[in-house]
Amino acid sequence: MLAEHPPKNAQMIEAARIGEVQGKMIANRSFALPLLGLTKQGVQMEGAALVRGKDNKCVGILSGEQTLGMNYIIGKKIGGFFTVRKKNQLITYEIHKLRRKIQVSTENATKPKFDIHLSTEGILAELHFNEPKQVMSENLLKKEISKEMTKRIEKSIQLVQKKYKVDVLELGEVYKRHNYKEWKKISKNWDQGQNYFSNAEINVHVDPTIEHSGSALPKKVK
Repeated sequence: MLAEHPPKNAQMIEAARIGEVQGKMIANRSFALPLLGLTKQGVQMEGAALVRGKDNKCVGILSGEQTLGMNYIIGKKIGGFFTVRKKNQLITYEIHKLRRKIQVSTENATKPKFDIHLSTEGILAELHFNEPKQVMSENLLKKEISKEMTKRIEKSIQLVQKKYKVDVLELGEVYKRHNYKEWKKISKNWDQGQNYFSNAEINVHVDPTIEHSGSALPKKVK
């Protein structure tokens, strides 16, 4: 079953260049670094370390699954399988492309609102159901994929925004481009000091497109 051996590329972040990291440290911007782990297959990159811009300290670690949610937002490392596993159903969606659009409202400068719109393109690599009659329509499949993807992304947001309070999602840069005048006023308290980032409203909207289906297998899900 494909879902038992998914590619991990979306669960790790890109290797960081020294110059890029140095630039973020000088600018006191928070960022994420890839983690190396020892597996049966050898040394692999999976997950991310979160570095706080204020003092350049590592304040937390994201698992591979949590990193995947972050990657969808920053628009990097998005290929691979996305699996929706329910009691009697399993949907494996292979993502080929992702388009991202972030809208921001700074009407309340210290509590901005971000709407993250993600449009994905991919195929249904596998479908598993207990009974043939359980096979869903394409619209229902897209709804399930959207619902599960949104939930996982929101979990990643919850961790970095509420627990670790570091803007590794790069939303501060979105704010800066949108309203530089207000950004200059609040930038020193974005994810430090008053930490306006931790109270920002962040909404996620996922719109998956299914290019064509793979195999629908009406067999029992283990």
